[in-house]
Amino acid sequence: METASSGQPAVRTKTTTVWLWIVLVLNVIVGFMSFSLIGTMTGLGLSPVPLIISALMSFGVAAGAFMIMQWKKMGFYIIAGCVAVNILVAIFGGGSAGSAIGGGLLSLGILYYVLQYPKDNKAWSHLA
Repeated sequence: METASSGQPAVRTKTTTVWLWIVLVLNVIVGFMSFSLIGTMTGLGLSPVPLIISALMSFGVAAGAFMIMQWKKMGFYIIAGCVAVNILVAIFGGGSAGSAIGGGLLSLGILYYVLQYPKDNKAWSHLA
C-alpha cells in the first residue's frame, strides 16, 4: 500500500489519481503542441513569446500534478502559480482574459475539490 509523505496510509482515491493523470498527460500534450506552433506564429509576424510562456506553464502544471501524486502539497501551489501566469499572459498578450480567468479558477476549484474527497479522510490533509 502506498504511503503519504507523513508516513500515514495513502488515502487518494482512484478518481483523484485518474484526475491527476489526466491533468498531467493533457498538459504535456498541450505544452508540446504549443511549442510546435512557434514557427507558425513567427511566420505570421506575431510574437511567439506568449505561446512559449503558456507552453512552459503547461509543463509546470504537469509537474505540479506529478508532485501531488508524490504527496507534495507544493504541487498544488505550483499549479496555482502557473494558472496565475497564464491569466496574466492572456490579459497582456491579447488573449481572452475571461476564458483564462474562468478556466483557470474552475480547474483549480475542481482540483481542490478532488483533493478534499472523501470527506472523512481527505487527501489534502495527507499532503506534505
